[in-house]
Amino acid sequence: MPKSKNEKTEDILNSINLLQNARSGDVENDEESALKFMLGARGRYIITKGLMYGMKYMEGEIEVLKEYSDIADMKFLLENLRLTKDFYFIIENEVDQNRLRRKNV
Repeated sequence: MPKSKNEKTEDILNSINLLQNARSGDVENDEESALKFMLGARGRYIITKGLMYGMKYMEGEIEVLKEYSDIADMKFLLENLRLTKDFYFIIENEVDQNRLRRKNV
C-alpha cells in the first residue's frame, strides 16, 4: 500500500536528521546511518538517480567502450528493486528533460 503524505514527509525528515547527525560527527556507526539514509525516501531517490544517469551515460558510449553487462545489471536493479521503483519514472522524466536542455543550448 502506498505511503500517505504524512508518512512520506516523516521519512524525509528522518533522512534529513540522519544526514545532519552524520555530518556533525554525532553518529557512532556511519555505516548504519548510511543504510538508514539509503532506505529512506531521499536515499532511495539519490540511488535511483545515480543508476539512471549512469545507465544513460553508459548507453551513450561508443560501441567499443560499452559495458553491456553493467548496463543490463543497472536496468535490472532499476526495474526490479523496490528501493528504486518508486522514483524510476519521476527521474526518467528528469533525465530526458535535462538531455533535451543540453541539446538546445
